[in-house]
Amino acid sequence: MDILISTLVILFTTNLAMVFQKAYFHKISVNYVALFFGMILGLVPLLNNLVEDFQSEVFMELIVAPLLFFEGQNTQLYYVKRFWKSIVGLTVVMIVIIELVAGFSLYYLTGMNMAFCFLLAAIATQLMQQQEKV
Repeated sequence: MDILISTLVILFTTNLAMVFQKAYFHKISVNYVALFFGMILGLVPLLNNLVEDFQSEVFMELIVAPLLFFEGQNTQLYYVKRFWKSIVGLTVVMIVIIELVAGFSLYYLTGMNMAFCFLLAAIATQLMQQQEKV
């Protein structure tokens, strides 16, 4: 029940931000207006208590999955076939960059063995890839 209330509060805040952006802030991106409304939501103790702590599984199921589904519905297969090399190349480059940044960050922040830090970063990167496929 708490997740339902939390989701409804966040959806209401998001919709309110979209309405305010369309009515008053035409030149500002709706993302910035929604970010501002989210900060207000977090600063008001009564409203902040209605929102649950961040859970990545719920976020993936309620936000990312529908966005990916509808984006996939609007994407023409022709463009995917035409640009598949760029898509795969960008994905590989992003994973390598994330791996390097995460590995070196863990090494410098924790002082653990560098090989162990890169192993942890590889595991985290692999988990991110598996979650994206779901």
